[in-house]
Amino acid sequence: MNQQSSTDQVVIAHLAWVFGNGWTAGEAGPTMACMEADALAAAIAAGGHIDEAAVWLRGHAAADNEEDDTHWGLSTAALRDYALMLAGEGSIVEVLRQALHDALPADEYALRETFPATTTTLDRLAAGTVDPAALAVVLGRPDPPVRSWSAAEDELTAVAS
Repeated sequence: MNQQSSTDQVVIAHLAWVFGNGWTAGEAGPTMACMEADALAAAIAAGGHIDEAAVWLRGHAAADNEEDDTHWGLSTAALRDYALMLAGEGSIVEVLRQALHDALPADEYALRETFPATTTTLDRLAAGTVDPAALAVVLGRPDPPVRSWSAAEDELTAVAS
């Protein structure tokens, strides 16, 4: 490892330590826009600090209270999958699948009512009638790629029409 990459790893580890603790995440996270929170989480996750990135995202997501907010409706486990996705180790398909799986009955009902195309596609994925890799390609194609329930709904509705 060269000197620069070693220094970069130390800096990323420090960022993970600062932003990946519950107090900082809970206090500073909600003050950031989703795109800003994602950028910081992506840097932390790319440095191998997935759990810290997920804690940061969970703190930020506390303020995502509208259906079109990026992290709205994502469980703790789904936010960890989201951190993995930001590190290039997964896709939005795993994130949404985990979020639907973890949803409490009332929350699941709300997700199904609000995002019928997405939840139906996830049901078909669970039944084995949709290829997860193909779905990941469809949801990764837009620029920027799909990162939320509402963006997935928009893309899947457009593909269906």
